Amino acid sequence: MDKEEKIEDKGKLPKVHKKKKNKFSKKQLEKFQDQIKSKNAEEERKQQLLDLKPAPIIAKRAIIFYVFIMALLILFLLSINRDVSQKQFPRVQANPTEVIPVGDNAVLLQGFEEAPYALWADPSVLDSTAHLALEVQKQLVKDSLLPVETVNSFDMHFRLIPYAGPFGMGSPELEKGRELDESLHTQQVRFPFYLGKYEVSQKQFLAVMGYNPGNPSSLFLPVNEVSWFEAMAFCDRMSEMEGLPKGSYRLPTEIEWEYACRSMSDSAYYFGDEKRINESRYYSVINEGKPSVSGTRIPNAWGLHNMHGNMWEWCRNWFYDYDTQKVVTWEQYPIGIYFQRSVRGGNYFSNIEGARSASRYTLTDRSKGNYLGFRVLRVFPKEMLHKKERRF
Repeated sequence: MDKEEKIEDKGKLPKVHKKKKNKFSKKQLEKFQDQIKSKNAEEERKQQLLDLKPAPIIAKRAIIFYVFIMALLILFLLSINRDVSQKQFPRVQANPTEVIPVGDNAVLLQGFEEAPYALWADPSVLDSTAHLALEVQKQLVKDSLLPVETVNSFDMHFRLIPYAGPFGMGSPELEKGRELDESLHTQQVRFPFYLGKYEVSQKQFLAVMGYNPGNPSSLFLPVNEVSWFEAMAFCDRMSEMEGLPKGSYRLPTEIEWEYACRSMSDSAYYFGDEKRINESRYYSVINEGKPSVSGTRIPNAWGLHNMHGNMWEWCRNWFYDYDTQKVVTWEQYPIGIYFQRSVRGGNYFSNIEGARSASRYTLTDRSKGNYLGFRVLRVFPKEMLHKKERRF
């Protein structure tokens, strides 16, 4: 019985507690309970928000941050492209004159379009013959309706090189830096042609060939580290990709290269003599020891850039002796130094005299180096050259 009484007593303990709680009224207790429930419900809602919506919130913020970074990157790239465009189409001439487009009446070679923006050369900052050279070029445009500057599907710009009669190839005996293989003699090109306004860039080489040998690597620098065979393969591949006959694009011969470089000048450089060489707007080197972005120096009278001292440029022909007009054969070289091709223009390691219009050098056709590049010539189709109504 005692045990049962104790159990009953224990059962009565909650009643004692209830009496203590009676210090608060029933309404107050209900109010407290409602507040607790409300607080718990609020905390539960917050927890649900934290549990259910953190990923979308974080994702949204990440997207905003990503868009912001991409916008900054696009603005940066646009600024670079604008700078490069200004380098490719520099207004470094004293009095540049904008070309009036030929327009709908233009006679265009297959795969070419008239360049949307072009400048005539400024003869006042060039050799004394530049005025005449410019007039010859303008007259050809007027007579033939050939645009002075065209662009192909690989964004390569070409300048129209007119026929201006025979010219003196080589150098006079008193020209500073003259070499024995530069005997002065008369040569000529018989037809006009289009020649690359700039050297082939790494970007263009990559687009055609699928790889970039350039060193240092930069898409806007001239391509280098290319052999004569690679330069020829580039020309053939680009002709094929544009649906043109093989040989439509090719390397210029030495005669074509010097003729185009001189642009009717008979001085050591197309802008005059060596007294003006120290002006960085003319010469591509100035002991920089690295190539220049094409188009950063004043062009010659026919609008060609960086012909002096930027890259040695491969020519199509074998190296030959001016005096005999015969191609030098491999028998005339020691074993292992045959298959000699001509390179022109000097390079960024050359001294000043090595970049003259008449300066020439020879390398094996498999040679490579970070000073070896090229520019491309586009020939006219034979049927166009034979049309009598065109005054070529």
